[in-house]
Amino acid sequence: MCVSMLVGTTFAWFTDTASTGVNKIQAGTLDVQLLDEQGNTLEGQTLSWKKAAGHENEAVLWEPGCTYNLQSFKIKNNGNLALKYKIVISGIVGDAKLLEAIDFTVTGVDGVTTANALNGFEGKLAASSMTDAITISGHMKEYAGNEYQGKSIDGIGITVVATQDTVEHDSNGNTYDERAEYPVLASSVSDFRDALSQGNSTIILASDVTVEDGIQMSVENDASINFNGNTLKGAVESGSISSSDGPTNLVLSDPNNSDEYSIDGELVQHAGGGYTQLAAITVWKPTVTIESGKYTHDNAVILCQLQTQDPDAVGVVVNGGTFVGKGAASVIANVFGNVIINNGTFNAYDDGDASGECVYVSSGSSHVPSITTINGGTFNAVDRIFYVRVNTSYTQKIVVNGGTFNVAEGGSLIQVSSGNASDYLTITGGTFNVDPSEYVDTANYNVTHSGSTWTVTAK
Repeated sequence: MCVSMLVGTTFAWFTDTASTGVNKIQAGTLDVQLLDEQGNTLEGQTLSWKKAAGHENEAVLWEPGCTYNLQSFKIKNNGNLALKYKIVISGIVGDAKLLEAIDFTVTGVDGVTTANALNGFEGKLAASSMTDAITISGHMKEYAGNEYQGKSIDGIGITVVATQDTVEHDSNGNTYDERAEYPVLASSVSDFRDALSQGNSTIILASDVTVEDGIQMSVENDASINFNGNTLKGAVESGSISSSDGPTNLVLSDPNNSDEYSIDGELVQHAGGGYTQLAAITVWKPTVTIESGKYTHDNAVILCQLQTQDPDAVGVVVNGGTFVGKGAASVIANVFGNVIINNGTFNAYDDGDASGECVYVSSGSSHVPSITTINGGTFNAVDRIFYVRVNTSYTQKIVVNGGTFNVAEGGSLIQVSSGNASDYLTITGGTFNVDPSEYVDTANYNVTHSGSTWTVTAK
């Protein structure tokens, strides 16, 4: 049986991918689809190995010299740009070692019946065009030894990855995208780390990945990570604590998320001392942009602690996603740097006497101000939405321009370790289930109250 997946992402170069086994196709400028021979979509379905006529009910057993064909399929370019594509084996279910003994080939591309090695194969499709029926075959090498006996592969994921081709012309010619890169699929910790270390710009998680050594995935080059409905049990950090490193632009997304966690992390204390995986997403260098996904951690879901002297540097931009603090974890901990929240859902809880918050403005040895600007999103907490651990030696500020804020009965909008909370929170818009008037400049903004809801608007 062959189970494959559909994933899609865009970063730097326009790219897309397609396969079977999910419920939605992420359409974009490059839109690649997998279809059966009759032109019906294969998404959410499975492809099967074919036995010889009259023997369809026999088990598929691999032995040296045998060859099995997969159900044929077609690849369609449903977009308006020419593309080039590769077909990648991914998502192994079973004994991956058995793959060492199997050679995969592809036939039927552009009507050619000659088998091409799947590894290294590249096809091309004009806009709004479709391939002929394609067949992938697996041949078990004749010299495969006894070490492969008893091993099985219950499922193989095939993924079509695509990127733009040198066809369309701009004012200077058609070579502007000759260096367009394919997305890189990662199905293990080593895959993931190799892709990050090599500076691959677009990485797609092909299966769940668990980090066993407690070391976070370090991103030191510009990159885009698409979790593709899978879970990284571990953590990601952008840049490093070294102030000599330059900026790193990281984009996180999970357009195929089905309410499972994209990152599920926990603080790791090592026997020799020290901690790693401080947050699900740790930001040392600007800028991390989060477009979608679901993230959780037991210390902080997002930790912004910029190692830069630029006071205008933006550490984090959140455009969407769900962020859940485990226990009394902070959802966003902003030690220093600019954090901008445009949308998303942020859930904080209590754990015994300990209280979590949606935004925790911490205190540190300042490099730059700590300013959190909220333009939208939904914030839910038990005890407090915001908490400021006051440090008067540098600027600490939370600015609310919009969003929905809910705290449980008896809870408060903000708590501070000392001083007046109004010195740290400014509200110019939003909807609240507690009275925000203390933090509103009522000379320029209205606070209206209806039932259990307060709304702040400009006059």
